[in-house]
Amino acid sequence: MKKIVLGILVLMLFAAVAAVPAEAATLRIVNDTGYTVYYLRVSPNSSSEWGADRLGSSVLSNGESFSVSVPSDRYDIQLKDVDGDTYTKMNVSVSGDSRVTFAISDLD
Repeated sequence: MKKIVLGILVLMLFAAVAAVPAEAATLRIVNDTGYTVYYLRVSPNSSSEWGADRLGSSVLSNGESFSVSVPSDRYDIQLKDVDGDTYTKMNVSVSGDSRVTFAISDLD
């Protein structure tokens, strides 16, 4: 009987740990590409699809930054500029306050 109770308690502990949400993080994207960015997509590295555009009706001019709140994780990040060129960083670790700068060298 003690083993059954102990087993149930262990399962409850694992369920409680699994239910804890991931720590929130702030991802700050800095545009240093030299171009105005019209689209910003962020998706978990484990996803095979890009997330929705995070800029909405805003743009990200050269030298500006834009912050996104996400759970701490690894992400793929893509910018698309006024000419339709894309800049991509893959498998970026994001936790706490993270800053990611995109430059012309990140052009796909």
